[in-house]
Amino acid sequence: MTVIANDTLVQLGIAMAVSLTFMLISSVAAPFRRKEDTYFAVACHFSLTATFFFCAMLKVKVLVNEVGDYLTPQLRDRFDFDEVLLWLYLLWLHLLWLHLLCGSTSYGSTSFGSTSYGSTSYGSTSFGSTV
Repeated sequence: MTVIANDTLVQLGIAMAVSLTFMLISSVAAPFRRKEDTYFAVACHFSLTATFFFCAMLKVKVLVNEVGDYLTPQLRDRFDFDEVLLWLYLLWLHLLWLHLLCGSTSYGSTSFGSTSYGSTSYGSTSFGSTV
């Protein structure tokens, strides 16, 4: 059961606004200890927002198909698009952010900070022998 205008563009607009708000909060506050986790959270929020945006576009496509008989040819050409291309673009976008995210985070040795997990040095403190 949804509380906000079930199955409408208003519901998708509010979902995009909430997702963008949480993406902003995640990117500014950086609530995770590791930067990679913050980047992953922001990427997930971006993917969710993009999905809501494409759902809104599909909602417009359904509307154009429903009232297509009453539209002039110019208006139909203006608002009509190929939903297969939209789906392919959404798939490409999700695969791209997965590739960027997985390619930039290697958990064996991180490239985001000065922490090296393979040796005994953590940040600026070195553990081991004292001289």
